[in-house]
Amino acid sequence: MKTNRVLWWSVALLIGATTFALWRGALHGTGPATARTEAPAASANAVVQTKPADGFTIYQHAKDAPSWAVAYGKEFWRRSLPARGRNLKSASSQDHPALNLGDVIDRVSHAFSTANSGGPPAVHAKTYAAALNGSRITFSPARPPEKSETATSVGGAKTSASDQQRLAALAERTPETPQEEEVLMARLTALAAEEAANSKAQAQPTAAGAARPRRPAPSVPEPDPQSEAAFQTVSVRQGNRAVYEPEAAPLQWAVLGNTAQAVLDSRSGLLEHFEASSQGVAVTWVLPHKSHTADPLVIEARLTGLAYAGQTVGGHHYADNSGTARLRVGNVTLADVAGARWQLPIDARQEKLRITIPASILAQATYPLAIDPLISPEFGMDTPIDLPASAAQQNPAVAANGATFLVAWEDQRTSGPGSASIFGARVTAAGAISDPNGIAISPVGASAPAVAANGTGYLVVWVDGRNVATTGLDIYGARVDNAGNVLDAGGFPISVAPNDQLAPAATPNGADSFVVWQDGRDPATAPDIYGARVTSAGAVLDSSGIPIATATGAQASPAVAFNGLNFLVVWTDQRGGGDFDIYGSRVSAAGVVLDSDGIPICTVAGGEYFPKVAANGSDFLAVWEDDRNAGSGFVDIYGARISAAGSVLDRGGFPIGTGSADRHTPAVAAGLTDYLVVWLDQRNLGTTGLDIYGARVTTAGGVTDPNGFAIDTAPNDQTTPVLAFNGSQFLVAWTDARNMATTDLDVYAALVSTAATVSPPAGFVVSTGASDEEAPATASNGSNHLVVWQDSRNSPTTGADLYGVRVSTTGVVLDPNAIAISTAPADQVSPNVATDGTNYLVVWEDYRNAGTTGVDIYGTRVTGDGAVQDPTGIPISTATSDQLAPAVAGGTSGYLVAWQDGRNLATSGSDIYGSRVTSAGAVLDGGGLAICTANAAQYSAAVAFDGKKYLVVWSDERNLGVTGVDVYGTRVSTSGTVLDSPNLPIIQAAGDDIFPAVASAAGAFLVVWEDGRNSATTGDEIYGTRITDTGVVSDPGGLAIDVTPGYEATPAVAASGTNYLVVWQDGRNAATNGADIYGARVTTGGAVLDPAGVAINTGPFDQKVPKLASGSSGVFLVVCQSLESGSSRAIGNLVYLDDFPIITQIAVTAGTATLTWLSIPGRTYRVQFKSDLNSPDWSNLVPDIVAAGAVTTQMDTTIGTAPARFYRVLLLP
Repeated sequence: MKTNRVLWWSVALLIGATTFALWRGALHGTGPATARTEAPAASANAVVQTKPADGFTIYQHAKDAPSWAVAYGKEFWRRSLPARGRNLKSASSQDHPALNLGDVIDRVSHAFSTANSGGPPAVHAKTYAAALNGSRITFSPARPPEKSETATSVGGAKTSASDQQRLAALAERTPETPQEEEVLMARLTALAAEEAANSKAQAQPTAAGAARPRRPAPSVPEPDPQSEAAFQTVSVRQGNRAVYEPEAAPLQWAVLGNTAQAVLDSRSGLLEHFEASSQGVAVTWVLPHKSHTADPLVIEARLTGLAYAGQTVGGHHYADNSGTARLRVGNVTLADVAGARWQLPIDARQEKLRITIPASILAQATYPLAIDPLISPEFGMDTPIDLPASAAQQNPAVAANGATFLVAWEDQRTSGPGSASIFGARVTAAGAISDPNGIAISPVGASAPAVAANGTGYLVVWVDGRNVATTGLDIYGARVDNAGNVLDAGGFPISVAPNDQLAPAATPNGADSFVVWQDGRDPATAPDIYGARVTSAGAVLDSSGIPIATATGAQASPAVAFNGLNFLVVWTDQRGGGDFDIYGSRVSAAGVVLDSDGIPICTVAGGEYFPKVAANGSDFLAVWEDDRNAGSGFVDIYGARISAAGSVLDRGGFPIGTGSADRHTPAVAAGLTDYLVVWLDQRNLGTTGLDIYGARVTTAGGVTDPNGFAIDTAPNDQTTPVLAFNGSQFLVAWTDARNMATTDLDVYAALVSTAATVSPPAGFVVSTGASDEEAPATASNGSNHLVVWQDSRNSPTTGADLYGVRVSTTGVVLDPNAIAISTAPADQVSPNVATDGTNYLVVWEDYRNAGTTGVDIYGTRVTGDGAVQDPTGIPISTATSDQLAPAVAGGTSGYLVAWQDGRNLATSGSDIYGSRVTSAGAVLDGGGLAICTANAAQYSAAVAFDGKKYLVVWSDERNLGVTGVDVYGTRVSTSGTVLDSPNLPIIQAAGDDIFPAVASAAGAFLVVWEDGRNSATTGDEIYGTRITDTGVVSDPGGLAIDVTPGYEATPAVAASGTNYLVVWQDGRNAATNGADIYGARVTTGGAVLDPAGVAINTGPFDQKVPKLASGSSGVFLVVCQSLESGSSRAIGNLVYLDDFPIITQIAVTAGTATLTWLSIPGRTYRVQFKSDLNSPDWSNLVPDIVAAGAVTTQMDTTIGTAPARFYRVLLLP
């Protein structure tokens, strides 16, 4: 007997108002059989549109694309390598891998297409728009288009221009395995859904035959001319050969789906490939074959339209005229077809971008080879203020390359106390900081940096702890080019010998560098002095190290200089077993030790320590800390000159800094004629603490400043001075404790002329970072959003303050310099904000009275045009003990503020209190409303308003020993009456339920929380439940909103129309990107429309604690806290969501198909079908269906023996 078998797929598209599914029947006889799916046949017209004069051809099928093009779906640089030993060809048909529907949806929903006007191919994503334009691509962070109705359907209904667009169809290919077959069919399904969502508007007859207008398609973002940028490849060169230079005629682009590619050079086959996705446009250059030229490949591009705004670890940033970051060019990944990966820097100089692929990589790669950066949209909430960076920065090193200096230091901004990374910053000859957020040079676990300049850049070396458990501490390094790019991400090993290697020093000999260190590999003589030469390409020429001093006894604290012929290495030496002396040895540029027994530079009784050395082009000057007078006086600074031949010209040394008080840790650099020696000086110990002093020393050994001159005498201690000379002046840098109480230790510096003039006299901070912006929150009055956050810009004076900006519904930051919400004394933190429909109320924790009555709740009103109406704040609750973590919701007549209250802490634990505040700023419940005073702790309150009453929810520990932390709630009337006593138990599942959030839609509420029921296995998850107007919990066990393995935390929720959007902090990509922001829609009927979550912000930094608000129909602003270069930034993403049905199942029995889809109660749906996917015509399945609930079904009895049928469901107006 022959029967019909069915295969079905369902996808959720993020655009359009339709969904689509495929039914395909297969006839078979008795016995086992497998239903075989096949791609639909190609249409006769494979090319949708050809405009060679305009430089593009759009293809409908992959097989019709040019032979030179990278095959669609086979972009090798996008794929991860299969597991070793796996034979996909022989894989069992039962072995189906997980299908990443998100990737399929992402590709088809970002296809290039042409508008009806015949413009160039363009893609309109939710966060940007991009278009091909001749030989370049234009890219713009998006704004929604103006609403317009210009076209009329046959039924007379007006439809938007976007309704008339039709995206090009995606590729077809023959599946080779069951796995590929499933992926293919899912992609075809997604393709059809995309086609349905964007097909031309047309009136369809209802069951009764009457014409009915189709619902206008939702608006899509359009380019914003104010932030549009253009990207173009301007040259590709290898050695002396120009591989590509632009010609007058535009490039000829082959466009297929979400890709566009063109041949740049027919001889080498070099391609330029664009791929659009939700995150941006990936620009890839593809080299099909290895070149016969053994030279680096240099790609130069130009990005115009936005201003270069600097570099972070996430890439290069470009800003609009207001200074707001709008676009990022990410770092470059080089990938070959065998799966090898290399990270490359981009040299960005204003509008020019340069990528250099070293010849060594070109030689070892397996071809084809892809060079792949990413252009993506972004916007920050305000222009950050540069301050001394948070946490400790200390122990600097410095070198000069031409007129510019590079200062490197130990930095704890990302590692925390107890460890450090190496950061750096370039300093101009005028004392300007070129890298205000610092350059992250090393991983965590690094210390004791040293820097050498080699003409084209710098070599930074450090002590590295990554192998401390095996080989001990090692010496690592990384090159930093003159543009501030780190060329060796993570660093490369210079010495990984057994036991510890410490105290590195480095100096250049022109193009290359010589690194020396204290070495512990030989326990019989350790510590010793070793060294290694490192080329400007990062090659270590002496991988085992050069033994420079291995005498019995300790040799430690090396320093090194180069006089144009040889290096001189100096160190402190205890070979006699008594006091430490100063020894040295010359080493040739070829790495030969010329003084194997060492040169005794100073062996005076008393002890000499911490030597440093500089060269003036012929001779050397060594300086050290000297104890010869310590017994009767103080520790001094001495020095001695050493000739190029290794002769000590000042036996025993001469005094450079002596007198009352101790002097320590000297450093020296050579100027044009004299040396400058600097040291830590204790002469003002009783007043300003430890200071930095200096003295000039002539080449004849004369001390020009015998009493020393002050370089920095700021309050508190200044230590560890270092210096370098740039050809006209010195830069002296040191560790500074003047801000110890606020930002911990910092690195400061001052410019010192050859005449000993210090500028500026107080020095300037080098280790800066953007002011921290934390705990953002947002609300919308319908015209714009107000985003508020706690800000550290004034932390040295007034503590943490509150700032904010208004953001338009199109994503324009209206206040780029930020609005000062509260700058009262002490800290203002944990802000929250709500609107009454016109203006806003911002509330926060306020610490101005923390020392007397405790932490209070304050607030201020902010008008829709950004005016702060209560600059000193409104005291909402100043009760005794602490009031913390306020939440607020608004209505047309005012607000309800709720908070965690400690007034009964000693008896019942923390409680939930609240107060009503009018739109005029009057506090109606000065003593507070007791919302919940149950035994045990209540905290983390949230509140929403449904137009009639408020719902307050919180985390509750009353059942802590039974179910853990639960979520409870109560309704509160606008008159201040608590309506639910006892309180509503919202969720009492096993495990801790924390961080509740709540929003209202259609007269009801949705409460969401971080759920711990599966914490021990898959991590915390996001659950929720609906609460009716009468306080009934509709989903007592909770709705599983996101249960993806990993962790999901700190949810937030807002409503627009009939959908909620829930967002959360997500750890699924924690190992690569850190924490991300994901979201999912939940209908008022309780259907979770995006069970796998939708990626909202997956940038390279941690994104945390999201909040959101809806400003216009279907458009949300999601804000979060992002860690960038060690500073927290408040950033935002506009998210556009539309109501559309999702087919969940098609069941076929006896010639009848039953379709099931997610629906919105009361809305009308139409099912359509066709037998040929390439046919432009759809047939209606009658009658139209009015949904009675969140799930709707309809039967199709017309299938008969049709071998295939394609369905879509339309949501009608």
